[in-house]
Amino acid sequence: MFENIQDESRGNRKSENIENNKIEGKSKGENAESHFPDESNAPKPEISDQQPQTLNLKPETENMEVHKHSHHVTHKKKWGEYVLEFLMIFLAVTLGFIAENMRENIAERSREKEYIKSIIEDLRNDTLNLAWLGREEDSINHSIDTVLLYYNDFGNPSNLALNRNIYSLLGYPVFTYTDRTIQQLKNSGGMRLIKNRAAANDITKYDNNVRNLQNNAAFVDNYFQFLTQQRISVISMQVVEKDYSLKPAEQIKQNNQSYLITNNPEMLIKFKSSIYELARYHSHDRSNQQEVKQQATDLISILNKEYHLK
Repeated sequence: MFENIQDESRGNRKSENIENNKIEGKSKGENAESHFPDESNAPKPEISDQQPQTLNLKPETENMEVHKHSHHVTHKKKWGEYVLEFLMIFLAVTLGFIAENMRENIAERSREKEYIKSIIEDLRNDTLNLAWLGREEDSINHSIDTVLLYYNDFGNPSNLALNRNIYSLLGYPVFTYTDRTIQQLKNSGGMRLIKNRAAANDITKYDNNVRNLQNNAAFVDNYFQFLTQQRISVISMQVVEKDYSLKPAEQIKQNNQSYLITNNPEMLIKFKSSIYELARYHSHDRSNQQEVKQQATDLISILNKEYHLK
């Protein structure tokens, strides 16, 4: 009986403990609710419908295709491939050759134009020199004609016209050819740069005519030296120059002293004949000068037109 009473007391204590635990649990729940507000109205996180992706770690070599190179060591070329390669190489070399030729042609055209400009400048100098030479030649020819006209009074101080024109027998004008550009073209083989054949032919023709003019002038100069030897044997130019530089005309006319060194008729006739020949050479040379001058003027116009120069 005593044991039954103990069992009942134990059972009562257990039930009390259970009831106390329930009461404590309720109080704790109420406290928790007071500390933490109701989250029913809080926004809920969106839940994605997408499924997490899984990485495929399989090697990609399974999807790779193996291509065989056309130039594999075991590959045999067809004749068409050789022809194609040859054509490509030939085309590349040809295009390079054409490009180089074009570059050289452009450079040569530029050099050609510079040479033409220089030739035109030389031609202008020639025309100026020929114009001066022509005036000198005309004056000399006129003086020689006067000497021949009054030659019978040769040595007579009273014939002022004759004695003043004797000075035409003392000198001979020389033409200076401006050939710097043409000589440069000839020496360096640069005449090939003149692509305009008509212009090149005219330049060459002009150069040849000037050379002929110089040869004629050289012949006249040699003849003039021969005439000088005759002159110093026939007339005393020292006395003539003294009179005409110091004395007035009226005083010269009163001078009875002859200017002749010799009265030998044969020498006087030979000297007159030599003067006449000199006049012929001068006249022929003057005609050549006019022709060359006109040719130079025409050539300037042609070159300006052909090369579009001002």
